[in-house]
Amino acid sequence: MASFESRGELNAEDLAVIKTLGLKFRGKQRWPLFRLFEPGFPPWAVDGAQTRFLTAALEHAAVITQAFEDRPEKLIEQPGKVLVRVHQAMNRNARWVGQWRPAPQPPEGPPVPVPDTAFLKQLANQVTQGEGIVETDFFYMPAAVQRSRGNVRMGRA
Repeated sequence: MASFESRGELNAEDLAVIKTLGLKFRGKQRWPLFRLFEPGFPPWAVDGAQTRFLTAALEHAAVITQAFEDRPEKLIEQPGKVLVRVHQAMNRNARWVGQWRPAPQPPEGPPVPVPDTAFLKQLANQVTQGEGIVETDFFYMPAAVQRSRGNVRMGRA
C-alpha cells in the first residue's frame, strides 16, 4: 500500500529513509507511507522487491490517471473488464500498452490455516486413554500477532 499521511503517522525507520534520500515534505497528508499488508500479520515496511513493484504500479497508475483525466467514465465503460498495462517487446523496442481484460474473480475467502501435525501428535502422546477429553479448535483471528523480545504481542490489524 502507498498512502500519504501526516508526519506523526510515520515511524522512526520511515523518517530515516526519507532523510537518507534527502527528501522534504511539509503539511498534513503529504508524507509518503509504504506498507505491506498480509492477512494475519501486522503492517510491515516493504522490502526492495516490493518497493520496485510498488514503484512500477504507481508509475502505471499515473499514466492511466493522466490518460483518463478528462474522461474518467471511460474506465468503467466495459462491464466485467479491467484496463491493464501489458509489456510488449518488439525487436529491440519495448513498450507498455493498455489492454482490456476480463476482471479477475476474487478469492473465495481467507486461506484455511493448517494445524501443526507434529505438535498435535506430541500432544496426543501426552494424553493417556481414560484420563479425560481434549477438545481443540482453530480459527483465523482478526488481529495481528508478532513477537517482541521473546513475548507475543497482539494488536489490531
